[in-house]
Amino acid sequence: MRLIHLALATSLALAACGGKKSPPQAELDALKTEACACKDKACAEKIDQRMYDLTGNLDEKDFDDKAMSTMMEIAACVTALGVD
Repeated sequence: MRLIHLALATSLALAACGGKKSPPQAELDALKTEACACKDKACAEKIDQRMYDLTGNLDEKDFDDKAMSTMMEIAACVTALGVD
């Protein structure tokens, strides 16, 4: 749920003021690969926590479009496994 909420909040903020800096794209890409490879809810919950750890200290204005897109893909993969 935190991941989805964060992704939606950052999406709205990007539309309003544009992004400045983002979490390292390589880390987001690796997390997306892991998230989409998960086969169960426990795995997806671990990814959700890691995403929060990676992005939780950033403001909404800190995300660029590529980071936001990757975060939305991660959210889709973990929600498919029941993380809300």
